[in-house]
Formats: sequence, structure tokens, C-alpha cells
Amino acid sequence: MRERAITASLLTLAAALALGAPSPAPVVFDLQGHRGARGLAPENTIAAFTRALGLGVTTLELDTGVTRDGVVIVGHDERLNPDFTRDRDG
Repeated sequence: MRERAITASLLTLAAALALGAPSPAPVVFDLQGHRGARGLAPENTIAAFTRALGLGVTTLELDTGVTRDGVVIVGHDERLNPDFTRDRDG
């Protein structure tokens, strides 16, 4: 449920910007966070995006997809690689 709320917030922000809502002050240098703060937090997670923004990132680069039931998700790979994906127990 939390992921849906975050996705909805990101989509609302994107729509507002696309419709001409005021944007932040112009940026002299566009510091991009690839999948958030790659290498500092798990990719494509709220923790990674929060960490990146805290470091001064001005653009979050992320991939989105749509599930069969129409839910927009943030993700990159079609399948998870067990060499990089672990649960709390390792």
C-alpha cells in the first residue's frame, strides 16, 4: 500500500510539472541519481531516492513499468538477480 501512495505522489508531481506548475529554481548543474543513490542504498527504493535527494541530487533517474493489473511500479529488471537481491536474513 505504501508503494502505491508513493507512486501516486510521483505521478501527481510529474503531471503537475507537465501541466506547467511552477518548477524549482533553475539548476546550473544537473546532478542525477541513477536509480536513487546507487551504491549507497538499495536501487529503486524510497531509501535510495531519499538518500539521493539528501545528497543534493536534482534529478532522480528511475525506470517504471505497469503490472498486468494496471499498477505503475518502479523497477528495472524483469527478474530479480539472487546475487544482488537479499532479504533481511541475507
